[in-house]
Amino acid sequence: MHLRRYTTSALLCLAVSTPALADTSLRLQASTIGGGAELGYSFSPQFGIRGGALYGSFKLDFEGDDNNGIEGDELSYKSDVDLRNAYLLTDWHPSSKWFRVSAGILINNSSAKVITRCEENSPVPGTTNCEFGNSRFSPAILGDVITNIDFEPVSPYLGIGWSRATGQGFHFSADLGVAYLGDANVKIRSTGSCNTNQQCREEVAAEQREVENELDDLNLLPIAMLALSYRF
Repeated sequence: MHLRRYTTSALLCLAVSTPALADTSLRLQASTIGGGAELGYSFSPQFGIRGGALYGSFKLDFEGDDNNGIEGDELSYKSDVDLRNAYLLTDWHPSSKWFRVSAGILINNSSAKVITRCEENSPVPGTTNCEFGNSRFSPAILGDVITNIDFEPVSPYLGIGWSRATGQGFHFSADLGVAYLGDANVKIRSTGSCNTNQQCREEVAAEQREVENELDDLNLLPIAMLALSYRF
């Protein structure tokens, strides 16, 4: 009888003094693909799951390189890049401490739009020509050459990180990983009369193939994240 009471009391004390293994965390973060927030849940000191969203955008304006030796006929480029990403990751803390290995998916809704334009820079109206591919065209023929780029909507992710495995309160965390984006989807079109000009159509098709080939070498996206987290 006394042994049973002692055992029951010990179990009650252990339950009160042992922190809950399952806890929730919230973090605000900045990353190489935007800023956002994350919600996480730990099943144990070793395993957890988390999901978040990252948003960002930037503009980049520049002029093309001179490849034909004719100064002043370079195209101007205006680009808008919208970063819209979400992710779902599973974490493993091998030693139940700070170091973790993460795997999951990146839901990629990012896109880029580049507008290529031949500016009227000749003092004689209608005599401007710009270098495009291996040829030269007037602003009326080229119009705006619009390039849209996006990737597959779901990408696998693998990475490592540092985050407290257990315990309440504020702490800093970090992640470093890579997502496999797959092949890029590139579409190029002209708002000018390029579609009625065979040479211009050929240059647009060649430009699209070149962009796709260049992006094929960039289908691995490194991602770094820093965050301030709070565990409840």
